[in-house]
Amino acid sequence: MCVDYGYSRGPWMSPRQFRTFVQPALKAQCDTWHKKGAYALLHSDGNIDIILSDVVEGGIDAYQCIDVQAGMDIAKVKREVGQKICLIGNVNLKILEKGTEGEVAEDALRCVNAAAPGGGYVLSPSANVSLGTNLANYFVMIKTAKKHGRYL
Repeated sequence: MCVDYGYSRGPWMSPRQFRTFVQPALKAQCDTWHKKGAYALLHSDGNIDIILSDVVEGGIDAYQCIDVQAGMDIAKVKREVGQKICLIGNVNLKILEKGTEGEVAEDALRCVNAAAPGGGYVLSPSANVSLGTNLANYFVMIKTAKKHGRYL
């Protein structure tokens, strides 16, 4: 499900509005996916810190994006909901697009170290990869995942 609940400074609705208007629909959608034997994966850009627990209570199995450019802290997200859902993302897209290979490896390792312990993490950019993404840097991210992101 691709639904952006936030923008750079927070969600575009109050937590109360989310719980009243959006969470019931999210729950119904997730329940439908689950009844069909599927997982409910949510993509949301923006900073959704203050509604994150409400989003998880809506029934998602995974959260993709975890928008670092909007201030989402992967370590905080891992502590708060990482035992309930799979986390996907948080590699800074600006670094992936314009950074050095060393900066990409460092940012990818930051994500792995913060979110992988205990399982339930997939290394990925924090947003959709654009056409202008540096392909060599993308491969550095993958190489870093292969070297440091293995679960035993």
